[in-house]
Amino acid sequence: MSKTNCINCGAAKDTSEIKCPFCGTTYIDLTAIDFSSGDPVVCQFVLPNNIRLGDSDGRVIMSMLAVPQLEEISQTANRVDVFSGGKRMYSFIDSWDVNVGVSFKPVERKNSKTLFELRVE
Repeated sequence: MSKTNCINCGAAKDTSEIKCPFCGTTYIDLTAIDFSSGDPVVCQFVLPNNIRLGDSDGRVIMSMLAVPQLEEISQTANRVDVFSGGKRMYSFIDSWDVNVGVSFKPVERKNSKTLFELRVE
């Protein structure tokens, strides 16, 4: 089994592990998605706790076959301005925000003729 270090806490972890056993960081591997191919991928999402199915208190899992779409990649500078006597004297970049927008367009599955499935765990 291959090992790597957690990007969050630095602890050693198996590359096949979905969660870091030390800090709990979840790893989602999107490297297999080829946004230029238009091929669908299998997606599973744990929905927010406020979404419930019937009287169930379990986690709601949404599964679908979907075409991934790269919506945007943007970078924004967070500037800090230094003022003296009401006049801006200096400005510097304090940090950067990067946003990668990905969406998934469900497609009908051949074996079930549905766009998605919901289940409670």
